[in-house]
Amino acid sequence: MLRFIKFSSQITAFIVLSSLATYAAESRQSLPSYSTLIQSVKVSEEFNKSVGRLDVAYAFLEVGRYEDAAAELELAISELKGHDVIISPRIYINAGYLNRLAQNFLKAIDYYEIAKGLLSNQSKSRENNTLLKILYKDQSQIDSELKKLDNSLSKVYILEAQLTMEAKSWSKTAKLFDRGLELVVDIDEDTIIYAIIYANAGKSHLAIENYPKAYQYLAKAIELNPGLPQIVHDRLATAEAALKESKGE
Repeated sequence: MLRFIKFSSQITAFIVLSSLATYAAESRQSLPSYSTLIQSVKVSEEFNKSVGRLDVAYAFLEVGRYEDAAAELELAISELKGHDVIISPRIYINAGYLNRLAQNFLKAIDYYEIAKGLLSNQSKSRENNTLLKILYKDQSQIDSELKKLDNSLSKVYILEAQLTMEAKSWSKTAKLFDRGLELVVDIDEDTIIYAIIYANAGKSHLAIENYPKAYQYLAKAIELNPGLPQIVHDRLATAEAALKESKGE
């Protein structure tokens, strides 16, 4: 959906993408077409071409061509920045989601972080921000969106950490797990999965000899699932012994 809003003598295009299946379980949903103009205004052919990329991205997503969908949306963002356009945080959220599907996790993180920065800054002055009022009825809706965004970010940081763990880039892996687990919203329904995630985070910190963090994560993993393999319990014992030795016990 496109919304065009006039401010004084200037036409400003405010682009709203509202349902690209970004949140919660992020399952595939039916998606809207983005070429409908709510209010007719005079725009350039180049602008219309850029907007058309949104429909192309949608079409690629529908047939599972995630890399192509992400690439089209990124081109649209780049081109729209060249016009007199205010880009909604939701476009960046969608770009993050598409890059996540394409397993471009670092790009996904970048776009999610941009969206989070925009939402955080805008929420501070919502009452004086006409554009934000179009998207969100009140501050509670912004807070809810930020919470969902944190959840999305958390998942992508963890996915990237799992990739770097396979490459045994332990320092980078540890930082990614730290960031991902800082943003976790709720693990009550996924305790088995998060037990493994915490165990892997502990393993990465053990590899770089950060024993306090290793102990913290490994203990949390076993708390969530005492039935984890013995090697996780052994790593916890190693971290605990190293901590005691560092304290001269």
